[in-house]
Amino acid sequence: MFHVDRNKCIGCGLCVQRCPVGAITLVEGKAVIDQGRCMGCGACAQVCPRGAISEVGVPERAPVGFRLVPALGSTLALLGRLAVPYLMDFLGGRRGGRG
Repeated sequence: MFHVDRNKCIGCGLCVQRCPVGAITLVEGKAVIDQGRCMGCGACAQVCPRGAISEVGVPERAPVGFRLVPALGSTLALLGRLAVPYLMDFLGGRRGGRG
């Protein structure tokens, strides 16, 4: 889970642009993360020029294996979210052509 430090956020919008799932909006000039949509990839934290976005609820020194599992899960979630619309169009087009 990622958190925005409102005291550090300057409202530049870089995190909004970088988020692959559109989980970040600007509210009253500050970034707000929709935790229900956030997939935890950390792209927002990487692009923030003020370091206003940080991961919370994760031990700082997790063993390597424990850090890889969430990264793999996030990657698979992103690929799934990006691929589903194309697969639906593809499958829908094939079924429509057979009838």
